[in-house]
Amino acid sequence: FYNFIKWQNILNCNFKVSYLFQYKFQNEYYIENTLLCIDTKIGQTFFLSLGCSSEIFNKENHDNTIREENSGITVNMNNVENYELKEKVLYKDKLFSVFEDILGTGIKYKEENQLIWQVDPKIYEKDGMKVQKATTTAYGRSWIAYFSNHYPLPYGPYKFNSLPGLITLVYDSEQNFIFKLNRIKNFYEILHLNNW
Repeated sequence: FYNFIKWQNILNCNFKVSYLFQYKFQNEYYIENTLLCIDTKIGQTFFLSLGCSSEIFNKENHDNTIREENSGITVNMNNVENYELKEKVLYKDKLFSVFEDILGTGIKYKEENQLIWQVDPKIYEKDGMKVQKATTTAYGRSWIAYFSNHYPLPYGPYKFNSLPGLITLVYDSEQNFIFKLNRIKNFYEILHLNNW
């Protein structure tokens, strides 16, 4: 798929976070499952869409609630299909490396993390979690995010990060694009990211 790009990266993933990605296309809403793998030791993440399948974790408890579990998961990244969010995003050294297939040609580009958030100090409760609200303007849109200090991880889905806690919800002001935290697992797994 990205065979001509000569790169390899090893991600020592100690958190895997699933987000539901809801997007609007021709006045219809669609949902994809996405996965964020986090290496907290070196501050690196890898984000991708897993398509419309609900098999992000195991087959138990798909009730859109946040879970902390210590058991491992298996993700078959080779059989991903039926997805709209085609970019795979590696975050490392304050840079996003974006991998994308455009008309059958794999491309890679880098962009700096330039998000500047305005953080509301008020504490809210959403889905049973204490969270704070933040806003930013990026990618041609205004974005609203909620993050939890319960998980002091400055990461989130896609290219959203740099808040003092894990992003639990982020959406644009028109609500055409919504990422909602589904589940989180804390465990250790090595991911070999090559030939994408």
